Amino acid sequence: MSRRFIAAVLSTALALTSFGASSARAADADDLVKLLAGAATIYVIANAAEQARERKDGKVTKKQKELIYERAWPQYGKNNFQNRMRPPLPAECLWVPRNGSRKHDAVFSARCLNRKYDASNRLPRKCRTEVRTQRGYAHAYGAQCLRKRGYVMRRR
Repeated sequence: MSRRFIAAVLSTALALTSFGASSARAADADDLVKLLAGAATIYVIANAAEQARERKDGKVTKKQKELIYERAWPQYGKNNFQNRMRPPLPAECLWVPRNGSRKHDAVFSARCLNRKYDASNRLPRKCRTEVRTQRGYAHAYGAQCLRKRGYVMRRR
């Protein structure tokens, strides 16, 4: 049922129950007029509140912020669709491990990324590797692997 109908039925029922009790003891017409005026006032207030609620439901109160994207539309093609909305990797986490005279590819330290990169838990598992250091083995992410998957490095 509609709210307006329920409000009208309730206000009418309230007026009739008050009318029945008051009319038995009401000696003159002035009391009866006051009673009917009170019932009409209650009905008008209930109806105005209902209309205000209906107007509020239909009205837009806040506008949503416009989202800012790197590109105007998704770029389908080689890895372009995956490049959107990724924060750049911190440059201070990039290092080149050296084992003797042999050089390895550049890697991002997993420990450094966990500290300085908020989205480190969403980095691809395929790029995670172990690199031998002077103190043993350390977890790292291959820079070339991350670059192929759309990650970029922040400028120093």
